[in-house]
Amino acid sequence: MNRLEGKVAVITGAANGIGKAAARLFLAEGAAVLLVDHDATALDATTNELGSNRAAAFTADITSPEANEAMIREAVQRFGGVDIGRAVAVEGGPGCGGRAQRDTRALPVEPGEPLCRRGGVGR
Repeated sequence: MNRLEGKVAVITGAANGIGKAAARLFLAEGAAVLLVDHDATALDATTNELGSNRAAAFTADITSPEANEAMIREAVQRFGGVDIGRAVAVEGGPGCGGRAQRDTRALPVEPGEPLCRRGGVGR
């Protein structure tokens, strides 16, 4: 099935674990995926392992509002937009109200909207 054909997903925490599994699933379902993680080495390894021309790596610390904006701009530039945001491991910081948070829900993303915003992810 290609339920996500023509869709673009941004997945944070994509270098390992659940984020990596989500990226693999989204690609298998036909989505283009921007994999985001702060660990550049692991992220590059994961992107190469996935071996898809619909996957791209973006290294960022998503606790920064500027990094959130940059990753969305990157997805728009590379793939033409963002349809799905998948925040797998979001830790609190200036962009998240300064307190630790985790959210594993798939989030609809509005153009220009950061995945991590004050008050919590997806609120």
